[in-house]
Amino acid sequence: MDESISSFDLTGAYEKEKGLGRYIRTAEFSRKSERITITEDFDSTIPAVLSLISIEKPAFSGESILWNTFQAVFDTSVECILDTISITDERLRKAWPDTIYRTLVALPHSASWTISFTGRRK
Repeated sequence: MDESISSFDLTGAYEKEKGLGRYIRTAEFSRKSERITITEDFDSTIPAVLSLISIEKPAFSGESILWNTFQAVFDTSVECILDTISITDERLRKAWPDTIYRTLVALPHSASWTISFTGRRK
């Protein structure tokens, strides 16, 4: 199978008081193009915020977030905030490096984003 699609209704995972009417996430995987396209379809009075965790520090360029071997490209302008998180718990340090990165991506409205594998960034 070269492509597969899954949809998830995330609406019930959030409190009604937060102003969320609906939140449907659809993920489409294409083995041939080595891409994952994710559609965030929501109706909300406030922006949705994605939390992307990585062991590599990302770079930002326009609507793209770039890591060493892959990138995420959004179909709309997004605001990103990068947090650096130190891992101090010895149990977590067995599986994680000493620092991880959380990229918070604010989506002002429904949007799609594509993860593609790019090879090694210089």
